[in-house]
Amino acid sequence: MKKRTISQEFKAFIARGNMVDFAIAALMSSSFTKLIESIIHNLLSPFLVVLSDESKIDRLSLNINGIIVNYGPVLKATINFCAMFFVVFFIVKTMNALQEKITGEPIVIKEEQTEVQVLKAIKKDLKKKVHSIEVKPGERYAEEKHYRASDKQKRSAEEESR
Repeated sequence: MKKRTISQEFKAFIARGNMVDFAIAALMSSSFTKLIESIIHNLLSPFLVVLSDESKIDRLSLNINGIIVNYGPVLKATINFCAMFFVVFFIVKTMNALQEKITGEPIVIKEEQTEVQVLKAIKKDLKKKVHSIEVKPGERYAEEKHYRASDKQKRSAEEESR
């Protein structure tokens, strides 16, 4: 068996579909992040400055027994976080509306099934299977019957080919 070089292994690793999909997703994620940050900083932040001076938010702190707790940057990050999800929500909402307009079908969000619903569905399927299986006395499993039948077919096909 011939040993593969590191460059051959690397090429095989990169050529796999999952890796290419991952690389594309990473690039799109990076670009999407820049877009969202630009929307927040250039469109939403000016309105936040009107409501409260943004430079003051960064400097908010508490002095507790000589220990300074800077909660301003955390507050600003929280506001940015909420703004980001607000922007993402409206982008997704717009995309869903466009997709609905193109396809003509409303986008339906499926509700998650509860454990009870899943178990009931499994029980129903099992009942169907139990009623469809015929086991004769002496057979341990219904699958045995299937395997025996397929073995007979194989043997008869082999005998005919001889």
